[in-house]
Amino acid sequence: MDELLAFERRFWEAGGDPGFYREHFAEDGRCVFAFGILDKDATVASMEVPGGWSSVEFSDVSCLDLAPDVVALTYLADAVSEDGGTYHAAVSSVYVRRDGAWQLVLHQQSQP
Repeated sequence: MDELLAFERRFWEAGGDPGFYREHFAEDGRCVFAFGILDKDATVASMEVPGGWSSVEFSDVSCLDLAPDVVALTYLADAVSEDGGTYHAAVSSVYVRRDGAWQLVLHQQSQP
């Protein structure tokens, strides 16, 4: 679980770094937000905009093995943006190990 939490943190902190998303976000991956569903191209494009989160804290973390090489993480995220805004969400991410490497295939955020 530590390896996947490190990946998850890196996804949060990779604002302005689309290369990380290109490498570790699955070709068939999706991000689900209140405003819509993003495929990989849209997700990578959203990382090309400067800015992002200056810090993020995870709590109530759970790791669920869904199948061999398929893991779901759930947690609460408290983040601070680079301009000082705060954000709180319930989050789930599903990772699949393909060719020996973890890829994010589904990421969903819900704000209470």
